[in-house]
Amino acid sequence: MFFTEPVFIFLGLPLLVAAYRAAQHLPVQARVILLLVASLGLYAIASFRFLPLLMTCVLCNFWIGVRIANARSDRDARTALTIGVCANLALLIYFKSNGVEFGGAPSADLTLPLGISFYTITHLVYLVHCYKTRAPGSLDKLALVASYFPHLAAGPILYYGDVATQLDRDSDGVTVANLLAGISLFAIGLAKKLFIADTIAPYADVAFEIAGQGGITPIFAWMGAIAFALQLYFDFSGYSDMAVGLSLMFGIRLPINFNSPYKSASMVEFWSRWHISLSRVLRELVFVPLGGLKRSASRRYLVLIGTMIIGGAWHGTSVNYWLFGLVSGLLLCVNHAYRAWARNQGWLRNRVAMSWVYHPLTLLCILVLATIFRAPDVHVLATMLGGMGGAGYTGHAQSIPPEVLLTLRGLSLIEFSITAALFSSIVLFAPNSNEIIRPLMRIDRVAWRPRLRDGAFAGFALALALSSMTSETRFLYVNF
Repeated sequence: MFFTEPVFIFLGLPLLVAAYRAAQHLPVQARVILLLVASLGLYAIASFRFLPLLMTCVLCNFWIGVRIANARSDRDARTALTIGVCANLALLIYFKSNGVEFGGAPSADLTLPLGISFYTITHLVYLVHCYKTRAPGSLDKLALVASYFPHLAAGPILYYGDVATQLDRDSDGVTVANLLAGISLFAIGLAKKLFIADTIAPYADVAFEIAGQGGITPIFAWMGAIAFALQLYFDFSGYSDMAVGLSLMFGIRLPINFNSPYKSASMVEFWSRWHISLSRVLRELVFVPLGGLKRSASRRYLVLIGTMIIGGAWHGTSVNYWLFGLVSGLLLCVNHAYRAWARNQGWLRNRVAMSWVYHPLTLLCILVLATIFRAPDVHVLATMLGGMGGAGYTGHAQSIPPEVLLTLRGLSLIEFSITAALFSSIVLFAPNSNEIIRPLMRIDRVAWRPRLRDGAFAGFALALALSSMTSETRFLYVNF
């Protein structure tokens, strides 16, 4: 992805920021067009063959949005909305089912279009916006929201109304405060990806490779689960930080997508902190419309499980993603049922229980979910979970012993222990990027004032990232 390429960081991005700054005296529409052209140009560089598909989707959804807004009756509007939703889902299902093999491996027959999962949801949200407001907005703004380069590959998911409102009220644009805060967030995200996620990733790869041989020891199974959980968080949240930081440089604020999810003391809290933009979409577009707010507990739980299965299926049609959604839904139901019981017992906010029981149990659930998400097939998943449960190594006679395979990859358990302990400490005890750049949470303006320690921290993060930069790097969620 071009975010991590030196040409983009040191040449393309400064030129684009300078051009946008020079255009600040122009009408809003001119700046929208500038960002749109830049976004489409960067998309063409990354995935030229699918640029016509993106543009066609934008045009078709805008046409449907106009039909919804101009419908003569609510029934006609609902019909147009239903057609639009079905068309978008059909396109997504087609590419998901044909473009990805079991476990998320790219298919040789069909490549998954860059960002299709995210711009499809953006279009669905736009159609719902048109239905609720009876206003189709403008084509140029829809095209920008759908193709906006900071978020397109891996989120956060954008709502048309949120971004259009900022554009309409003439956002701050390129200011010193926006630039410094944006650069700081970008540097933090880049360091998360290149220095942390890419450093821990080989241990996860080796562990699942060992499990693919037919057996794995508990030590290597837990190594794989912990390594991938850390890799997934730092990779995905790193991209989100970079996206929010890049957009902030232009004065456009994107939604925060992560808020220290591994500090959660329950699965309910976890899903309010993890991939926040997806959780919002699932709640507003799936859970509530299906009757998830009904008084019947059984109805709520059933809808909740169905909602999480849909959330898992959004990642792909492979069985592991469906299982990931199912297990997530079941854990949430258990959590809600326990909360109702514990509230009556007065245990819910017990600090000792939260520190020594709730939090460790939540981390255990997260590791299981991460293993389900990463496993390439059910056999590897069963082997990994069996190893985590204490089953011994039962690999084939011709298999490479785990210790030898680890050594061949230039890795060691001692290095992993030190690395995992360091990175886990960052996850569990250090402030997150939102807390470091807290004024980003303000709605109207960023009143951030640079301090020496802020500049030193951002410079240190950028230096770590640049020192870890390689010729090839890829974000995990680009696969979705």
